[in-house]
This record gives sequence, C-alpha cells and structure tokens, in this order.
Amino acid sequence: MNDLQQLFSRVRKEGRTLHKKSRGGGLSDNMARNCHSLCHRALEKAVAERLIVKNPIEECKVPPIRRKEMQLLIREELQRLLIQAGDEGYYEAFLLELATGLRVGELMALQWNKAHPGHLR
Repeated sequence: MNDLQQLFSRVRKEGRTLHKKSRGGGLSDNMARNCHSLCHRALEKAVAERLIVKNPIEECKVPPIRRKEMQLLIREELQRLLIQAGDEGYYEAFLLELATGLRVGELMALQWNKAHPGHLR
C-alpha cells in the first residue's frame, strides 16, 4: 500500500510528460483519481482471480473532488465572444450553445438540414 500511495503522490507532483512548461509538472487531482480508479479495477480483478488476497489500493488516499464555482461571462464578454465567433464562422454554433446549454458533443453532433436551410436534424 505504501508503494501505491507514493506512486499517486509522485504522479500528482511530477506525472505530466506533455506541456510541463505551461501546465506544471504534476497531474490534476482528477487525473490522479482516474489513475487510482484504473489501478483499483485491475487489482480487483487480481483479487477475483485469486492472484492476491486483498486489494492493496483500498487503503490509499485519493485526492478529494473539488468543485469550482462556475464563472459566468458578463454581457460585454458574451458580445466579444459572439463577435469573434462570427469572424471565424462559428456564430450560429456559439449562439445555439449559449441559448440552449447543449454540451459540446451534442452541439457537434447536430447536422444542418440542407433541404430546409435554418433547420437542424
């Protein structure tokens, strides 16, 4: 267990291999939790197959989930965003997202109906 705890501590402090200069050397708490989850599932399989008696990761501490307060754009920031989106040909997509609250994946899955311009399918 101690080895695993040290691994997760090291990952959080110096686990990043890409973008070290701009984002720092450590991984986010969320990524550390993902690593923990992956190891947990693998070790649970080892327990199920009787390769080990107990899952050693059970005693490891994982970083807590920290919720950040949502930051809303003010009217002037929204206007600048839509102007920039319009300049780059994405005005309708951004306006639709802002008006409906669609997630990015949902928004990107939409297709324009060529038979009836202005309609989505």
